[in-house]
Formats: sequence, C-alpha cells, structure tokens
Amino acid sequence: MKKLVIFSVLGCALLVVLGIGFYFLSLPPKETMTKAQKEAAVAKILGRKAQLDVVANKEGNVLYDGKHISFQYPAAATIYEFSTPLATGSSMIERFEFDLKSPKVYSLVQVSNNTANFASAGEISAAMLRHTQPNLYKEDEVGLGDVKAKVFVKKEDGAEKSYFWIYKNKMYSFVFTGPDLSSIEEQSKKVISTIVLK
Repeated sequence: MKKLVIFSVLGCALLVVLGIGFYFLSLPPKETMTKAQKEAAVAKILGRKAQLDVVANKEGNVLYDGKHISFQYPAAATIYEFSTPLATGSSMIERFEFDLKSPKVYSLVQVSNNTANFASAGEISAAMLRHTQPNLYKEDEVGLGDVKAKVFVKKEDGAEKSYFWIYKNKMYSFVFTGPDLSSIEEQSKKVISTIVLK
C-alpha cells in the first residue's frame, strides 16, 4: 500500500512538472513584429502596399494624372499602391486602384496596349464575357467625348458597373464594385464625367 501511495504521488508530481513545462513551451515568443515588419508581411500577402492606419475623411476631389488617362476621384479614397511594378513587355501599361469606405465602393482602372487590334470596345475580352451573360449584366453604350464606351451593370451577387473603350489603340477598363448599386452609380457618374483621355 505504501508503494502505491509513493507511485501515485510521484505520478502526480510528474504530471504537474510536465504540465508546467508544456505551459512555458507553448507561450508565444516575447518578440513582437515592428510596424514596418507587419506592413511588409501584409504587403507581401496582398501584392500591394497595405493601408493599416486610420485616415480621417478628406473633403473634395483629387486628380489622378496618369500617362494615358486622368480623372478626379474623392480625396477620402484609399489608394492602393502595387508592390510589384507592371512587367516589362506586358500589354497592361497603366493601372490605378482605390476604394471608399463610406459608401463602400471599390474602383480599378486599367490601360492596356491593343495588341489584338480590336476595332471596338465590344471585342475586349472582359466586355465580351459580360455580353455573353445578359441575365446577369445589363449592357449599354455611352459617349466619353467622341469615344464610345461599352457599359455593363450588374445588380445581383455584388453590384458592379464596368466601362470599356478603345482610344489611340489602347484598351481602357474602369470597374466600380460594391454592395450597393446606387452608391456605385453615384460614384461612377462623378468620376467618369471628369475623365480626360491622353
């Protein structure tokens, strides 16, 4: 009986020591990532610079003055900078991405060389894809100065308004997405009305 008590006490002591050891070994390291390390890690995951700080809303508009397009967008927008530059030899020659937190609207503009020599915006693959889904996208055409653009509006499964056009043998796309079509319509109307093609 005495041996059983000794083995029980030793067994309990061993379990306590193992439990304490496991506890200390499972603690997270005391070193934390610096802000720069966190930003670098998130940027690597996203493929662009991350916006981690809260920025106060700004009033008015700001001019995006790109090489092939310029337009005004809300000063309160968050700009996303790509951490990887456009590849040399890529058909894409310009891109700009921003979003608004309130109302929630994400916007992306891309300019590519018209290497396929498409004659009209309807031949651009992204426009053709939307054209083949009339139950999902409503198709229209609008004028941007003397240039005709294809416009597609999607109301379900995430709202979207997409513009496609060709100018000086360049293909342009401007896409607005978000949860609320009325906010997208309002925002796209403001931005598209300020476009200047170069």
